[in-house]
Amino acid sequence: MESAENELTYTAAMDELQTIADQLEQEDIDPDTMVKLIQRAEFLVNFCKKKLSETEKTVQDILSKLQNTDQETLPF
Repeated sequence: MESAENELTYTAAMDELQTIADQLEQEDIDPDTMVKLIQRAEFLVNFCKKKLSETEKTVQDILSKLQNTDQETLPF
């Protein structure tokens, strides 16, 4: 399962969350399935939060480097 989690992408996680939401809207869902789906949804939501946080940090780091580069190349 670890390698499958390593291959999970943000888009795939969001798609799976939508599928889970659709399944949870069914009236005939049994409680055992509901619990499993909600647990998986919790994992996926946490994965997406982590991915967004990592992406935000990466973008901030890049922007910071670009700002430092711009300041170093100014002639004054």
